[in-house]
Amino acid sequence: MAQTLRTPVAKMSDQQREWFASAMIAMILADGSVSQGEVESLMQAISFVSNPQIVERLKKIVHFQAAPTQTPIHG
Repeated sequence: MAQTLRTPVAKMSDQQREWFASAMIAMILADGSVSQGEVESLMQAISFVSNPQIVERLKKIVHFQAAPTQTPIHG
């Protein structure tokens, strides 16, 4: 039987939320074009993060459309 690996955002640690938001941003920015629907997804991804400094960093990444550097996360 296949195991489902779904984890609700509410159960993620702050570090996991930051990584998840960064990953969503990177995926949306990957094609170099951001549609209005994608902007809404970007804002939702940023809302997962509670640290104001990280939120600002993610907003700058979105504004300049420069994909964030992703590193592996453990846990």
